[in-house]
Amino acid sequence: MRKLQFKTRKYITSGGKEYVSDGVAGSHSPFANQLIAALDSQGSTDGLLTLSELMTYLEKLKTAPQFEKFGSNKQGSEFVFVVK
Repeated sequence: MRKLQFKTRKYITSGGKEYVSDGVAGSHSPFANQLIAALDSQGSTDGLLTLSELMTYLEKLKTAPQFEKFGSNKQGSEFVFVVK
């Protein structure tokens, strides 16, 4: 994947300044549940879970998660989880 050659500096939060539900006490928050489901998918068949693929899971939430770049993030980079 060509995008892996660029330095990536990105973050994801469960929401912005608005209230974000913690869900049911003793269970994962809705954000954590969707994040875990995305990680469990292992990036479909390629074993790479990109930020774009991750966002398809997180877009299902009532409160929109926020993601942005920071610092020395390079144009064209992609945040990727790699299955081992």
